[in-house]
Amino acid sequence: LQAIAQSLKPGGYIVIGGQPSLSFGQKRVKAGNTLTITFEGNQYTLEVVNIDRTTFTLRLNREEFTRTIK
Repeated sequence: LQAIAQSLKPGGYIVIGGQPSLSFGQKRVKAGNTLTITFEGNQYTLEVVNIDRTTFTLRLNREEFTRTIK
């Protein structure tokens, strides 16, 4: 999960209707949404657990990882 999270490149942090969101290209996600990505030839569906001004947390199965928004 850490390697997958580190490979993601969020385009920005925005607040819509009082809820923080991250943009990934044309897709915007907020906490509770899922994000399906392909990493090293495999497809993964990650749950966005939390987003704040400087970090976001992802969950895959029961594992969670928090990383900074760069």
